[in-house]
Amino acid sequence: MLSKLKIACNIAIKWFTDNFMQANPDKFQFMVLSPFKKEASDNHLLQLGSVQLYSVIQAPLLGILFDNELSFNAHVRPAYLVRLNLPQI
Repeated sequence: MLSKLKIACNIAIKWFTDNFMQANPDKFQFMVLSPFKKEASDNHLLQLGSVQLYSVIQAPLLGILFDNELSFNAHVRPAYLVRLNLPQI
């Protein structure tokens, strides 16, 4: 699975280079989504050239915090706690 991801990432980086753009691998993240909890929570390593990427358990995307179980608990819980502390009108 990771070898296919590595090939796809290298193709994307080559596309950037071919189109006179520069990718910033320091900002790359990846998350493993799996029905098997152990596989999804393991810390996977992906080597892209000289950059080492480790899998993350949660990552923000367009203002929404996604987790590797797609439960949205990490995103919804802080909003719920803020709601609990609001004064009643």
